[in-house]
Amino acid sequence: EILQVLQMQMQSGVLTVSQGKTEVVVVFRGGLIDVAQSRGVSDEFRLGRYLVEEGLVAKDQLEQAAETARAEKARIGDTLVAKGIIQEADLRRALIRQSSELIYEILRWPRPRFSFRKQGATEGQPPPSNTPELGLPVASLVMEGFQRVDEWRLFEEHIDFEGVLYQNAAAIEKLGPDRLDKGEKRILELVDGERPVREIVRMSHASSFDACKTLYQFLEARIVRRRTA
Repeated sequence: EILQVLQMQMQSGVLTVSQGKTEVVVVFRGGLIDVAQSRGVSDEFRLGRYLVEEGLVAKDQLEQAAETARAEKARIGDTLVAKGIIQEADLRRALIRQSSELIYEILRWPRPRFSFRKQGATEGQPPPSNTPELGLPVASLVMEGFQRVDEWRLFEEHIDFEGVLYQNAAAIEKLGPDRLDKGEKRILELVDGERPVREIVRMSHASSFDACKTLYQFLEARIVRRRTA
């Protein structure tokens, strides 16, 4: 409701959403979301994950760029562009994914706290002049976010995150290797009959939502099965 009110009133400023030690800062401009950034959230929301996942940056390049960015007190995305490793369009696409997924995440929080500093208000400070201007509409983000909330409930009902899964060789052979994309193959490879689901999700280098959705689909299709004691 707060996000939608800020959009309808075409507000500009900084919305801070916190839960415990976790915080997401959302920059609004004329009712649109320019960027969302975070402190204390899972590593899956770091910008580098999106760039590595798309094959735009190797892990060693990312680590070197992170060191340079820290030394120069610059943002890692700007450093990667300056070095010619990625293009501006690549950075923008990664920032859109990062900001969108952070909005989806805060919609899952049961008891968040909110504060809003209106741009130009006496007590507030305007966003930095170099803030990315993504111009994301709130309505579509909220719609997608609530759909994900419903899917998360489904995953949590059917997936034991401390449980262990194993591959169903017969079902995999019947499916055929070309039916799975790269991310699905990566997650299937991690199902070894020993790792708990929580570890598979962590090692997948995908968002926890995407990893859980894939595992849920595998369970429904009997591509993987639950190991019983």
